[in-house]
Amino acid sequence: MNLPARWTSLEMIFYDMLYITYLVPTERVSRVMPEDVTPVEINGGHVAVAVWLFHVLEAKAARVPSPRVSYHQINVYTFVHDPVTSERALFLLRAGVTSPWVARLARWLGVPVDVVQLQIVPERDKRLRYQHYRATGDWGGPLQVEADEVAPRLEEAPPPFSSPQEAVVHLTDMLVGLYAQGPKLHRVEAWHPRLQPRVAQVDVVRLPVLAQLGIVTEEEMVHPHSVFLAPRGHYLLHLPPQRVTARASQDGGARGEKREGETYI
Repeated sequence: MNLPARWTSLEMIFYDMLYITYLVPTERVSRVMPEDVTPVEINGGHVAVAVWLFHVLEAKAARVPSPRVSYHQINVYTFVHDPVTSERALFLLRAGVTSPWVARLARWLGVPVDVVQLQIVPERDKRLRYQHYRATGDWGGPLQVEADEVAPRLEEAPPPFSSPQEAVVHLTDMLVGLYAQGPKLHRVEAWHPRLQPRVAQVDVVRLPVLAQLGIVTEEEMVHPHSVFLAPRGHYLLHLPPQRVTARASQDGGARGEKREGETYI
């Protein structure tokens, strides 16, 4: 696939991606973000908080020879208004990776990341439908996630979204990511083909980090707003991150490549 890579881009191939999303009161999330970063509210005073588990099958420099690494990763994120464009962007609250080398590199870039234990074991039938998805490990305590595919696509929009496409785009399609290193706010542009995720349901969710962050209670974990599975994703991260401020002008800084007919989210 011919992706719009730069000389400093990182190319990544993801497998077995599971998205678990919760709608939580805005004030819970605001407590763990910089004061000047504005969450994107939906459904009247609530924001989406998502857990994204995936296997990084391959990560390498996109345009120059480099080693290829493989590991498992789990991200906890929400959505905020991009200080550069004022449009929707992902805000990374916390990440966990199984590779100490990757964690050291990410920390050097200021990313809030931990070295975790994580094993993702997917079970598929002959038609590559997920019969069962299981993730186990340790991140602030024993973690366990079990899910099953229930439909090949989203047919009905979960409230408060008006269409299935709007829900999928809002919850899985990110082209700008932000994260904080103390008072410093960093911005990373990305590119990937739009996903067509499958619908899933969770049977077990034990993620101690969510309760430790104070954003999702143990009782709420087993009742997510939505759950999606995607077998494969091809991503570019355009490095290095930009240092930005929450009051940056909309025309300051470079914007990433747009896909034809699509906008930043």
